[in-house]
Amino acid sequence: MISYTGLDQQKQNMIDWTEILHKIGVDVPLGAEQFNIECPFHTDDKPSLAINTEKGVWICFAGCGQGSLKSFIRKRMGWSARKIIDFLVENSEGYDPAKMFEIDTPAPLGLPALEEKVFPYKQYVVPKWIFDRGFDKFTLNRWGCGITPSNGLVIPAHDKDAKLVGWIIRREFGIPKYVYAKGFKKSHILFGQPLVDTSNAVCITEGALDAMWLNQLGYQAVALLGMQMSKVQEDLIVGLPSKEIILCLDNDNAGKKGRDYILTRLRGRVNISYLKLPNQYKDVQEVKKYDILKETINNRRSW
Repeated sequence: MISYTGLDQQKQNMIDWTEILHKIGVDVPLGAEQFNIECPFHTDDKPSLAINTEKGVWICFAGCGQGSLKSFIRKRMGWSARKIIDFLVENSEGYDPAKMFEIDTPAPLGLPALEEKVFPYKQYVVPKWIFDRGFDKFTLNRWGCGITPSNGLVIPAHDKDAKLVGWIIRREFGIPKYVYAKGFKKSHILFGQPLVDTSNAVCITEGALDAMWLNQLGYQAVALLGMQMSKVQEDLIVGLPSKEIILCLDNDNAGKKGRDYILTRLRGRVNISYLKLPNQYKDVQEVKKYDILKETINNRRSW
């Protein structure tokens, strides 16, 4: 079966994204691989749009979106995926159009190639109940959250290259509380990885909201989207640009089992530590006071 699975890193580097962006009317600096410019999707008086032409990704820190530069073209021009491919082929000198398609081609470094999705919900409008949990508008916009027709919170999920590969729905009521997009391979990503910068420490949580909460309070964080760490996630964690990994899993038996497994798997591969939450908190999202959270993180236990 022949299908378009997206450009791998090698193919990304064969496209002159600077020229491509100029051709769709976006003024970007010449010769730079990573830069910030004014975002064309909102009235802007500061460079809130970050673009990396080497990786072929973008993110607007004001909340307009993020993803691959193909998704940027789609958002700016309103083109179909087929038209975007044709445009890239036409404007990539010496590039073989047949190479835009792959037959079950593995992703680089043995990681699984994930299909890029189109977000089907209204974005940057969220249900009011989520504010009762302490989240602010900036955080919800930064993570690209949206709303379902049934008043659920929708959280986009991106792979390491900021490609949209699924989403998470958090229901206000109902069981299960969390519903994942059909076909979403959540064990193949670290939720929040595209937002991680080089840092002294990155926190690892179970749930998406836990990672978002830590991020709101000033900590770099990603989520496993479960208490189990897959082999793919293990390799992604090892590759994070951080001096230390801090495990912040749930304060229950399942979370402790997951913590012990991860500590065993990552021992010797990374500098790793873990939190011991006070008994009254089941996860880091329940720690609403910054001073308590800071003290808990400062008192983390090394492995």
